[in-house]
Amino acid sequence: TGALSAIVSKMASFFFGNQNSPSDSLRYMLAGDHIFVFLEKGPLWLVCVSCCGDPYHSIVKLLERVHMQIMTILTSGIEKTLFSRPGYDMRGLLGGTEPVVNSMIRWCSQDIFLHFEGFEPLPLAPAARATAIEALKKARLENVLFAFVMVGHRILAAVTNRQFRMDALDLGMVVNIIMSSTSLRVGESWTPVCLTRFNDKGFAYAYISFVEGSEVAVVFLSTASDGEQFYEISKQAALVKEALQRPALAASIDEALAKSPVDLRGVPSSSAGAGVAASSEAAAAQARTATGPRWSFLAPSIAGQWQLLEGVIHAAYYAPTTQQYFSSAVAQPYQARKRIKMLFRNYGRCRQLLKNARMPS
Repeated sequence: TGALSAIVSKMASFFFGNQNSPSDSLRYMLAGDHIFVFLEKGPLWLVCVSCCGDPYHSIVKLLERVHMQIMTILTSGIEKTLFSRPGYDMRGLLGGTEPVVNSMIRWCSQDIFLHFEGFEPLPLAPAARATAIEALKKARLENVLFAFVMVGHRILAAVTNRQFRMDALDLGMVVNIIMSSTSLRVGESWTPVCLTRFNDKGFAYAYISFVEGSEVAVVFLSTASDGEQFYEISKQAALVKEALQRPALAASIDEALAKSPVDLRGVPSSSAGAGVAASSEAAAAQARTATGPRWSFLAPSIAGQWQLLEGVIHAAYYAPTTQQYFSSAVAQPYQARKRIKMLFRNYGRCRQLLKNARMPS
């Protein structure tokens, strides 16, 4: 790492932007099967070396997400420090955050997350989600920007201050910090996070508390950092967790978690879908005995329509207006790590092809 840093530092004086030509920067180099991608962000240079066939634009997006994650931890104030003191070693400030950055890289390379500026909701019955949202709404607190319940990396429920709009990427950065930090999963935590799309120069403060023995966490983002604010949030979070642990809602959450991600190929070919009778007793028995029916959250369909999904490897859908996306399970033959990476790498290639395509005349 030290040798690579020295090489990049030397190259910077020749190839990266300067006051005379700020937009003239080295973007990438090719050496055999390897691609060296460079991203200049103020005084920071981010470098990625890949030999897996990753397209250039996808690697740039990955480096931008890594940069955003670093800013979530440090704020953009580190850039001012580096401009005034170019020799400053920021590794001390990043001590212990390597798992967070590594987790972001894995999330981007093994999931559709890299290709959408959104978050993935937990597939849950509307009545159950409404109960969780109502529990959050009852926690009326001053100086709270946003509150949400997460299950794994998926969002179960969220409420926001009327004067604030939570950016989906900021939310993703906070979720990644929580999921990759084991210390935040014990007891109650109070940690600073920078919401870069809201204010990249200062911190908000995240209250984090997991429901004991589960993947369910309650999170409040506050602009106030004093002990009194933590105490008030703690009291309200306890009430939210009580609501989440009530038998009906807890059972719905457990069921949703067990059936996520939704398996589009798990629908028995002879089954007509939820709410439609099978054509024979044998087909009905097959539908009843199918293990782990992750398709049960899908909408009812006419007989035979599910057969169209038999050849689908993976499916995703993004709704820009709500900043939410859906991502199905990857088909069983493609669930090896290398094949999953190849799959999402091809999404990047397809996006670039569509971006550069000409509209028919």
